[in-house]
Amino acid sequence: MELKDNQLSNSRLSALVSNLNAGVLVEDEHRIIALINHQFCTLFGIPVDPAFLIGTDCSQSAEQSKDMFIDPVSFIERIDEILSKHEICLNDELDLVDGRVFERDYVPIIAEGIFLGNLWQYRDITQRKQNERLLELARLAAENANRAKSAFLANMSHEIRTPLNAVHGIVRLLAEAPRLPEQEDLHDRLISSSESLLTIINDILDFSKIEAGLLTIEKTSFTLADVFNRIISSMEIKATQKSLRLVHLPDSSVAKVLEGDPVRLGQILLNLVNNAIKFTDQGYVEISYQLVAENAQTNTIRFSVTDTGIGIEKSRIGKIFESYQQENQSTTRQYGGTGLGLSISRQLVELMGGKLLVESEKNKGSSFHFTLVLNQSIDNSYLERGKETVIDPEKLRGCKVLVVEDNEMNQYVAKSILRKWNMEVFQARNGQKAIDFLSHHECDIILMDKQMPIMNGVEATLFIRQTMKSDIPIIALTADAVIEMVQECLAAGMNDFVTKPFEPGVLYSKILEVLKIPIK
Repeated sequence: MELKDNQLSNSRLSALVSNLNAGVLVEDEHRIIALINHQFCTLFGIPVDPAFLIGTDCSQSAEQSKDMFIDPVSFIERIDEILSKHEICLNDELDLVDGRVFERDYVPIIAEGIFLGNLWQYRDITQRKQNERLLELARLAAENANRAKSAFLANMSHEIRTPLNAVHGIVRLLAEAPRLPEQEDLHDRLISSSESLLTIINDILDFSKIEAGLLTIEKTSFTLADVFNRIISSMEIKATQKSLRLVHLPDSSVAKVLEGDPVRLGQILLNLVNNAIKFTDQGYVEISYQLVAENAQTNTIRFSVTDTGIGIEKSRIGKIFESYQQENQSTTRQYGGTGLGLSISRQLVELMGGKLLVESEKNKGSSFHFTLVLNQSIDNSYLERGKETVIDPEKLRGCKVLVVEDNEMNQYVAKSILRKWNMEVFQARNGQKAIDFLSHHECDIILMDKQMPIMNGVEATLFIRQTMKSDIPIIALTADAVIEMVQECLAAGMNDFVTKPFEPGVLYSKILEVLKIPIK
């Protein structure tokens, strides 16, 4: 009975091995073949029935088949090493001269501490390796494409923002100059047009960054009061021009200081309020936030923008969040816009962990709302630091600043603003000129553009830090708004950065900070 059971087990084992996709070879302790299947013979090109090989000596098989492999010496040495150790060895890869790739497993057969033989298993993994190579090539191609997108966006950002910085700066300089009464309206219209242009450009660049996966959400301390005050201040004139009430409903129970991305949150809300004013001819626009839930670490806050405007057809509500879409073509003709604002806002809300929703009825108005979970900040000093900076020109009187900038209009804008702060201004057209200047002169701070001919701002900074061994404060004053480019500036040794077009108050605060001059 025991003999029959053994025969049955052996028969089942043989049937199993015969049907495996892998090539299997079993040797006894003397390397005599005890079991071999068709797949093994096929892999190694052995033109006989496996049954004829049972009982034959396998000790010379490696020598006989070594020429099949790209490195025959290593093939034999590896087998000798495996047999000498009698340890399990899995997933050895073997490259063949015909282009195939085998994967090999070895298992010593041991029962009750006694070595009984060897089990070898070979698999043809050529197709898998080819697929892996194709995937790797696809991954590298995707990475190259993303790098190309990043470089393109950085270049586009620089090329567009550079002249826009000049326009923005000159408009602000005009605001401080005496004007005739008839010039007031022209000046206000110029400001409005430049801000609209900046909004459109930012929308296009932000959309491109989102599409390329390059836009990230920052995490810093802020107050909702600051965010909402900036929105109200920015939108109040537009609302007044249309005789609309701009209503602000804060919730005093929300934590004073939160953690998140105030710039992107403000961008979302500003976009929604701007849209609401644009599409509302009478009544009001209401912007609000409300505490929904809280615990020791977080506040869950619902943000809403509601208007009494033209509303949206129910059949079109799903379309308005798509890129380049507005409710219909007549809306685009009548109200203008790129059709990117709501798409960008929706994606920014999602990057923050929320979802932008809308409730609307045609000719009765719309309500856009989203809910975010924001951490409560432990940085209570922000309440003092976050107050609007009052520019005091006396604080910077006599400070020597080197402006490294290749664009003449931006040189003019920077020089005009800095001289108003009683700073002594020097200029260099590129990084090499800046280094030449620093070799013979001293200054207190450098404002460094990034993209310049001959030597760019990053190269110049590296030279100043590494070769000249100077720790002079350097602020990147750059039109590169892509985060990777900003990080490159900081990694080179710049102390901080200001993105063009810049607000004078922001630049003033950064200069005081890197020069360690108290704001108060």
